[in-house]
Amino acid sequence: MTSRTPPGDLHEHSLLAVFAHPDDESLAAGGLLACCADLGATVSLVCATRGEHGQGDGDLGAIRAGELRDASRVLGINSPELLAFEDGMLPWVDGAMLQRDIYDAMRRSRPEVVVTFDADGLYGHPDHVAIHERVTAAVAALGDAAPALYYVTMPPGCMRAVVDHAAT
Repeated sequence: MTSRTPPGDLHEHSLLAVFAHPDDESLAAGGLLACCADLGATVSLVCATRGEHGQGDGDLGAIRAGELRDASRVLGINSPELLAFEDGMLPWVDGAMLQRDIYDAMRRSRPEVVVTFDADGLYGHPDHVAIHERVTAAVAALGDAAPALYYVTMPPGCMRAVVDHAAT
């Protein structure tokens, strides 16, 4: 039996997660974000949309914003930030504006690490792919001062298996 030594104290370190919708942080990287926060890192989050066009009844934007606040408390995320881009429209918004908002969030939080979607957006979701592109460009714009950039990815078919399992 092998023992795993946990990483050292992460106080004085910071991480910024950037995703498209409330719930992406939990689905894509919740364990990572909670672990880093538990080890003392300052964990910040930016969501580009409020997820207002998702499935459900009522004011979904407000409901999902509340769920994001609750999830952030559980995960140890400091002050989640919701941008005002329209859900489902990220590939068609002004990409320079979205990239600037992400860049500004990085300048404010000064993370050492940024986490976002891989090029496939986990399962091809157009909003996720757009976030990947804009975060990658915003990090590159920082040049030598750029934080480390990590992409969340899953094996092909993994999300389909999760959805199929949840439906049973």
